[in-house]
Amino acid sequence: MSTSVQLLEKCLEIQQQRYREAMKKALQSEQSLNQQRDQLNYLQQAINDYRTGTDTQVTPMSVINLIRFRNLLQQVADLQHQRVDRGQEEYNQLSLQAAGEHRKLKAMEKLLEKIQQKSRMKLIKSEQKMLDDHAIRQYIDQRQDA
Repeated sequence: MSTSVQLLEKCLEIQQQRYREAMKKALQSEQSLNQQRDQLNYLQQAINDYRTGTDTQVTPMSVINLIRFRNLLQQVADLQHQRVDRGQEEYNQLSLQAAGEHRKLKAMEKLLEKIQQKSRMKLIKSEQKMLDDHAIRQYIDQRQDA
């Protein structure tokens, strides 16, 4: 095996590792994004629950506390929404990076296959030439013996 093929195979191994790492990061980002979305949904549900009627006695102080709590929940939900947006951006970026690594991997695999095919064809031609030379020598030897 030629050194260029060995070198390309080593590069291919490295690229496979890079692709696996990129996919791992993208999947972790997706899981994190899903958790962030779940938390946002939970907060939005809590906000909706506190917006609907209250069955307790309403006092001026309880109304003020309820309004403050609702506002606090809304602020937390807004922050969580920002985290979801950042998480989505990160996931998109990591997914694109993984796709790029995959394209590089496929290109390297295709190049290696092409080089190996070329090497096989060269070997087949070399073997065929040896067989042809042997057949010619046998033919010449038979003609000289006759």
